[in-house]
Amino acid sequence: MRVLEVNDAGLRLSDGERVIANEPGFASVSAEQVMVGEVARRQARLSPRLSHSRFWYQLDQAPLDRPLGSVRNTADLAYWQLRQVRDAADGEPLLLAVPSSFEADQLGLLLGLCRAAELGAVGLVDGAVAAVATRAVQGVVLHVDVQLHRVWMTRLDVGKAVVRGAGHDLAKPGMVTVWDAAATVIAEAFVKQTRIDPLHSAASEQTLYDALPDWLAQVSVKPVTSLSMTVGGRSHRISLARDTVVAALHPLLTRVTQALRADVAAAPGAQVMLSDRAAAIPGLVEALTTALGAAPQVLDALATAKGALQHRERIETTDEALPWVTRLPVEPVSAPDIKAAPAPAPSATPDPTSQPTHLLIGNEATDLQSVRLAEEWTLRIEQRDDGSIWLLADPMVQLNGTPLVTDQSLKPGDWLQVRDHVFRTIRVIDS
Repeated sequence: MRVLEVNDAGLRLSDGERVIANEPGFASVSAEQVMVGEVARRQARLSPRLSHSRFWYQLDQAPLDRPLGSVRNTADLAYWQLRQVRDAADGEPLLLAVPSSFEADQLGLLLGLCRAAELGAVGLVDGAVAAVATRAVQGVVLHVDVQLHRVWMTRLDVGKAVVRGAGHDLAKPGMVTVWDAAATVIAEAFVKQTRIDPLHSAASEQTLYDALPDWLAQVSVKPVTSLSMTVGGRSHRISLARDTVVAALHPLLTRVTQALRADVAAAPGAQVMLSDRAAAIPGLVEALTTALGAAPQVLDALATAKGALQHRERIETTDEALPWVTRLPVEPVSAPDIKAAPAPAPSATPDPTSQPTHLLIGNEATDLQSVRLAEEWTLRIEQRDDGSIWLLADPMVQLNGTPLVTDQSLKPGDWLQVRDHVFRTIRVIDS
């Protein structure tokens, strides 16, 4: 059994333990062939007239402006991408996780396309409900995700079950805005530092956009990042400050935070949860923390798949219509209980060989006891008499996706988040 998250920022196929495929909602259509996914995204700047990226957002059967061959409407493009998913699924049955941004007629069309593509879909669940069902606190949860052309919020009411409420756009567009703003800033940095303009030709512009996802991942966790690209057969390198990218994204961040602040005001005490895609937007976690006075929780990339598979028996069906499951049971934990929970006391002296020694920042490991690190990222880390490493309570810090309301001991493999900076603890063994 596998789970397909239908989100055009990345149609993500997973088995609950790993991401098998993650393809953006792009298509490139010519008289010779139809390309979809990442390979089509890598043609978007080279052949913009052949490129399509709004077919999931506008999913319908209205004719395309430039129909070609067998591709006549957005539904045809979605069909081609579902065929790609079918090949990656390798015959496994699928649970579909769909955002509440889908309208009723779009959902019906999606299910028809799944049947036409022989996708093997056996269940349909709201993606936000599945993501939150395994970890929600009692009360109202505002789930934020990003698609190519929108940032979407879904309200969830959590009691004995997670129940989907209303959803709406926080901002438009979504990831395309992030990519375009970052591309402009990066191109300006290349011009200033190397006198090379990556936007001068379609080929170099495409090279820049090809690298953007990886570059943004680096920018989100490092204050200064070194980026390089090859133009005209020569490699050029720049230094890029994260703050420069965040400043370029300020209009989008402002729209999101202002809209979400109104939602929180309408539901006092609501917990904001971000998908991993949303949290990866540079500056968003920091902006929301400042605007809302509390850090949002960040869900990992497998949250939706794990939630769907955990409730497989409630989602899977033999009904050809695949009813949309928008309610799943949960064992809620109240927020006061979380805050009051004492830090776990070690039952025995910890094995020093099992303690973390370094924090991984991008590709660089820094000693956990580094004063510079503590000052730069405001992490308060201490080694106790028994040799264990502890992270001191700070609600602005998250440990493994949960706000740090009590002191917690660290182990190798933990991940820490301060605003929108993410680190992982590791153990370095001296040779």
